Amino acid sequence: MPTNFNNKHNKIRYICCKCYEKHGDHIYIKPGRGFKTLHCNETSNHLNDVTTSLELMANWILQVAHNNNVKFQEKILNAITPALQQLNSGFVLQKSTDNSLQSENSSSSTSETLKLPSPFAIKLIFRLYDINLNKNQLNFKNYGNELAESLLTNRQNLSNNKVLLENPQSLDEYQNAIPVELYHFFEGMVKRLLIN
Repeated sequence: MPTNFNNKHNKIRYICCKCYEKHGDHIYIKPGRGFKTLHCNETSNHLNDVTTSLELMANWILQVAHNNNVKFQEKILNAITPALQQLNSGFVLQKSTDNSLQSENSSSSTSETLKLPSPFAIKLIFRLYDINLNKNQLNFKNYGNELAESLLTNRQNLSNNKVLLENPQSLDEYQNAIPVELYHFFEGMVKRLLIN
């Protein structure tokens, strides 16, 4: 992919091993003496890579769909529409009895499989272009609904601890009177705000 040398995305970046593994990849560990070397295709390290990559792309497409930039939406739609041709070719392959066509297609699909980006690569691209999939409006709405459900189920607990919440004798007493989900919600929010 041609890039502009003045582009901010051309900088060399580093990632720690822990983050590398956290975001979907793994570090090859050389086996000891006398043990057989296992490559990625011989292990189960990448079983869900295709599914995870498709889910990441789907979340991004949903984020683009809820964006107000119509020109960008049109560009993305034009780019992904050819993928729908795979539906037709899959149907033709199921009906076809020609072994040469099937073997040719399987060899080309094998070579295409080798070129598939890993979930780590997709996350890296999204990070480089400041695409935050967690900013999806639906995620916030779902989280709000879950928090409301938790409060409704703990309503009796809140009513019983009303006096402790209004006039606590200590911080620990107040902390113990709050439902755990609500406490962790505010704890996370305050910690994040204090970092900035």
